[in-house]
Parts: sequence; structure tokens; C-alpha cells
Amino acid sequence: MTILAVNNVAKRFGKLAAVKGITLEIPEGQIRALIGPNGSGKTTMFHLISGFLRPTSGDIRFQGHSIKGKRPHQIAKRGLVRTFQLTSIYREMTVRENVTMGHHIHAGRRARPRPTLEKLPRFEAVEESTGWILDFMGLSDEAETTARLLPAGMQRVLSIATALAVRPTLLMLDEPLAGLNPTEKSDVAQKIASLRDHGITILLVEHDVRSVLSVCELITVIDFGEKIAEGTADEVTSNPAVIEAYLGKQSRHDA
Repeated sequence: MTILAVNNVAKRFGKLAAVKGITLEIPEGQIRALIGPNGSGKTTMFHLISGFLRPTSGDIRFQGHSIKGKRPHQIAKRGLVRTFQLTSIYREMTVRENVTMGHHIHAGRRARPRPTLEKLPRFEAVEESTGWILDFMGLSDEAETTARLLPAGMQRVLSIATALAVRPTLLMLDEPLAGLNPTEKSDVAQKIASLRDHGITILLVEHDVRSVLSVCELITVIDFGEKIAEGTADEVTSNPAVIEAYLGKQSRHDA
């Protein structure tokens, strides 16, 4: 079953076409990567899908329903949750308090169990849910540490943990491995794979292509706002258009 369908989506900023008619479908339970050189439009695509930008044309459907024009918090309540390139954490709160705050979107109402989350533990108390997430993400030892005191890489791990508190069915990770050392990258990549085993579909943007190849089942490549390739790691890395995009062009600022 398709959980996310992006149908011929385009985004213009005045005369600049940042995204040019991109179409992609992500089935439930898949780990999908969205990659491309700097300036290719990856971040713009993330903003469009998560409601921080409205498409100029085209449609975006999540679990069969259009989310075009919906606000980010409305989309998150439906189960599509994202992290950001720059970590969005409460710097003066402890690690535990950050994850606890992630549950606020369900405050005052009992969230209905989502079919795709049957394998993810459910807890009556926020404290129990917070404790499980901290343990799952390897943050239990830092639970009482003020977030701003964490290394930059661990702050990114915390942002993922906080996103899990929203109980996503589709989790969008914007450069989750940035700032991590090789050991941390391997650990977080394994955790991302484990999230899929707990019923969460993953869409990620990541510049560390080697790590992407090791964890993602299918990769979509964009350049200059257009989809230029899609396939397995072997298919994408041998695609002449992808090789040209990464090796034959000068760096540009990300869109």
C-alpha cells in the first residue's frame, strides 16, 4: 500500500523553479532516500511534503488523502512527522523534558492506534513512553542532561527521539547523520532500520551517500529540481545522469 504519493509537484519562487514536476510513491514500511547535489531541491521537497511550503502545482497524498495546503501541525497529527537540518530542540530543557514535550500534540485526547504502528509499544503514561524512546535511541544515560550541553551529533539523535514521541507512521529525517562520528553513524543507521521493523516508514535526506546506500531500499535522485533517477543502490550509483550530477558539476547552495 502506498503511504505517500507526490504527484507532479512543482514549486516556483517568482521566476525560479525550485521543484519541477516531481512524482514519487513510497509504500508502507520502506526506507527511502532522497538525494542530490547541493541546490538540487531536496530541502524544498521536504518543506512541500511536510506543509512548510505549498506547491505551486501538483498534489501530495498521505494515506490516500490530499495534504496539499494543510498546516505542518495538521499533517503531523495525521502521522507524517519530520526533523530538520538544523536540530529543533529545547536547548535549556533536559533530554527527558525534550522527549516529553514531543508528546504534546496528543495532549487532551487519546490517540487512536494506527494500523502501521501495531509493533510500536504503546503506553498509557507519557513517562513510560518517554522512557522507552530514550532507551531505544540510546539516550537514557543523558536523560537529565541539559540539551545544549550535548555534542551536536547527539542533539540530532535527540531531535529524532522527540519526533518519535509524536508517534509517526511516516518519519522524514533531514540529514540525520550529520555531525556524527563513524561509530555514531553506524549506530543511528541501525536504529533507523529498526524503526521500520516497528512499523514506521522512513523518508530521509542525507549527504553521506555511503550511509544512505547501506540502509535504504530505494533511492530517488533529484537535480535542479527534477527527478533524474530512481532505483536500488546499484542502479543509482551506475546511472550516468547521477554520476554526472555528483561529479561533473560545481557545488551550489541547497535550495
